[in-house]
Amino acid sequence: AAPIARATCRSTSWTKSGFGYNLVYNDLDSTRNPREGIRLALRQDFYGAGGDALYARTEASAVAYAILSEDADLVGMLRARGGANVLYNGTDGYRALDNFFQGGQQIRGFDSYGFGPRDSITGDALGGMYYWNASAELTFPMPYLPDSMGVRGGVFVDAGQLWGLDSASRAAVIGAGGSTSQLDDNTLRASAGVSVLWDSPFGPLRFDYAF
Repeated sequence: AAPIARATCRSTSWTKSGFGYNLVYNDLDSTRNPREGIRLALRQDFYGAGGDALYARTEASAVAYAILSEDADLVGMLRARGGANVLYNGTDGYRALDNFFQGGQQIRGFDSYGFGPRDSITGDALGGMYYWNASAELTFPMPYLPDSMGVRGGVFVDAGQLWGLDSASRAAVIGAGGSTSQLDDNTLRASAGVSVLWDSPFGPLRFDYAF
């Protein structure tokens, strides 16, 4: 894919501009209800072509589906994702809002912005410069329901980490009297749960319950 020029938000005090590209390989057998195949994606954005932001952002993901049993109609899924922000020169060209944030969309069962570095005074999520998360899932026909209803069950496990606070944000929290205990929160987070998936007339719907 050819690089694409991108310009993002401008405020009265901050200009963020740059360029980036996306690379995607996809041989999934279905975009709606995949059962076999893989999808690989890489995205990079380089900020610094004018404006105030001076950093590079990289995110990559991989997902694979496979039929584990034709007779029992068992489908397995593995997914991994990761990202990193790299500063060009010091911290002047980077804001806390440029951090990655992680929560229930990445590890089911957590609140939005539910893990990673936090402000020890306010409890607010600060985000992080680096993350990874992974999932393993098994889906199967829902017992006692006909296949024509399009309802399946599932079990899953999720795990991941979010860490890395830029020095300017760290200094601001410490300067306000906060401790460093939650600023370096790179603890591995994980969950396990069950799912109900419905191939409804309105599109795929799912309910996840995780602990």
